[in-house]
Amino acid sequence: MQISLKTEEAKEFTKEQVFETLHQFLEEESKLITRKMISEDSFTATAWSEHQAYYLGMLKTIEKITKFIPK
Repeated sequence: MQISLKTEEAKEFTKEQVFETLHQFLEEESKLITRKMISEDSFTATAWSEHQAYYLGMLKTIEKITKFIPK
């Protein structure tokens, strides 16, 4: 599912709907990052530890933003 707040429909969203949309987007991004972290290609990369640190940093940032946005 493609989530966007730039659509005409989204312009009519309430504040709560915007927050819910943001939470959905961040959840999808978190799942995508997790899949990338555990993919076989990730483990065979030369700089595996750097890739893992990068992805963990992204997950931590998403977690902090998610906690900041009201639910």
